[in-house]
Amino acid sequence: MPTSFLSADAGFPRLTSDVPMEERMNRVRDYLFLLLEQLRYTLSNLSAENFNDAALAEIEEAMTGPLRNTVTDLAGNVSTLEQTAAGLTSTVFNLSGDVSTLQQTANSLTSRITDAEGDISEVTQTANKINWIVASGTSASNMTMTPEAIDLIAEGINITGYVTFNALKTAGSSVINGDNIELKADADGDSVSYLTYTSANGNTFAEVHTRDNQTGTTSDRDRYAFVIETPTRVDGDFCAMKLEAGDAMSLEAGHLLYMQAATQIIIQNGGEPTRIGANGVAYNPNSQYCQQSNCYYFAADGIYFNGTRILAT
Repeated sequence: MPTSFLSADAGFPRLTSDVPMEERMNRVRDYLFLLLEQLRYTLSNLSAENFNDAALAEIEEAMTGPLRNTVTDLAGNVSTLEQTAAGLTSTVFNLSGDVSTLQQTANSLTSRITDAEGDISEVTQTANKINWIVASGTSASNMTMTPEAIDLIAEGINITGYVTFNALKTAGSSVINGDNIELKADADGDSVSYLTYTSANGNTFAEVHTRDNQTGTTSDRDRYAFVIETPTRVDGDFCAMKLEAGDAMSLEAGHLLYMQAATQIIIQNGGEPTRIGANGVAYNPNSQYCQQSNCYYFAADGIYFNGTRILAT
């Protein structure tokens, strides 16, 4: 069995013209068998010892270093693919300046598209978050999705279709359908739906809400009540509620219109007020509310006009 290429060199056949053609062919055939046996032996016993240090370093770099491939065409389109142990990156661009990039690592995947004007769209995905961003000039929209929440930032948000919100802070659900916003009670019919307004300090100063299966705000007990409510004080100041109309206002009820105040109710026509005292409050002529002229005052013992009782109860 050959041990080196020396025997192959020494056994190279002599093919001079004085050797018959048939003999020359036999010598070539025998040499090919010898060479084949030598190659089989050499390749099966190939190891690092068969290379010098410089050649071995080149082979190692080619096998373990980054793999790069670039493809171009006559139109100026270029695509590149680069692979390392840490990741894979693919890039495609053209002469107009459009570039798309896809980058993958063990823990993230990012795709990005840009154009010559600087517009970009980018999606980044990890195991616990997906982030989208679309930007053009000074405008940008950003959406982030995590297991806990979805954050959406944009100059405008357009939603088309039937939208339902469930699993809210309180029981029930909210439905947005065209020009209708519907707040639904829960299955037991005892939820409260709130539209809450807060001050700059985060304190509630007004609420629009419903009361289901509870006593209403009128003198009757109502299963369902619609309430506009303000607290007594907000941020250290008194809080009031005002219903204001530029021309006319109508308060109508099919059964009962109920008004209640702890001190008095004032109904003013132009500059002349009509004051209605609270239940059980006696007329006090020294009160500031009784000093105005042409003033009706409804007290516990009757109706007063200009300080004189004109109707006793």
